[in-house]
Amino acid sequence: MDELEQQKEVEYYSAVVNAWFSTRMEGSKTLISLSAAAIGILVTLLTTIGSNSIIELLLFCFAILSFAMCCISVLVIFQRNSHYLESIVQGHSGNDSLLSLLDTISISSFILGIVFSFIIGINTGIDTIQKSHSQKTSPKEVQMTDESNVKTQTPQQEVTIKKSFNGASALRPQGNSSSTTTSSSGSSNSGGQSSSSNSNSSSNSSNN
Repeated sequence: MDELEQQKEVEYYSAVVNAWFSTRMEGSKTLISLSAAAIGILVTLLTTIGSNSIIELLLFCFAILSFAMCCISVLVIFQRNSHYLESIVQGHSGNDSLLSLLDTISISSFILGIVFSFIIGINTGIDTIQKSHSQKTSPKEVQMTDESNVKTQTPQQEVTIKKSFNGASALRPQGNSSSTTTSSSGSSNSGGQSSSSNSNSSSNSSNN
C-alpha cells in the first residue's frame, strides 16, 4: 500500500507540473497570437480608413507598438525558458529576474494595446456618427439656400418684367418721326391755304 500511495503521489505531482507548464505556455501562446492579430487589424484599418487627426494617428502607433512589444517579450520568454530549465536541472534554485520582468512587460503591453484600441474604436465611432449627421443635414441646408435664392430672385424678375416695356417709344426710328412731322406740317399748310382761299372767295362774293 505504501508503494501504491507513493506512485499515486508521484503521478499526481507530475500531472500537476505538466498542467502548470502547459497552462503557462498556452497563456504565452495566446498573448502572442492575439497581439499578432491585433497588429494586422490595426494596420489594415490605418491603411484603408486612415486617421482623421494627429491624435488618432498617435493612438494607432501606440497600440501597434504595445502589441509588438508584447510579441517580442513573449518570444524572448520562450527562449529564456529553455535556459532556465537547464539551470534547474543543474541544481539552480530560485526565480529568474529577467523572466519575471518579461512576464510583467508582456502582460502590461498587451493591456495597453487593448486600451489604445478601445480608444481608437470610440473615436472612430464618434467620427462616423458626426459624418452621417452632417450628410443628413447638408441636403436640407442646400434646399433652404435654393429656396432663399429663389425668393430673393423672384422680386427682381417681377420688377424687370414690369419695367421691361417702359420707354419702348424711344426705340422708334427717327426717320419716321421726321416724316410724320413734315407730313403733319404739310397738311397744316394745305389746310391754311384752303382756308385762305375760302376766305378770299367769300370776300369777292360779298363785294359783288
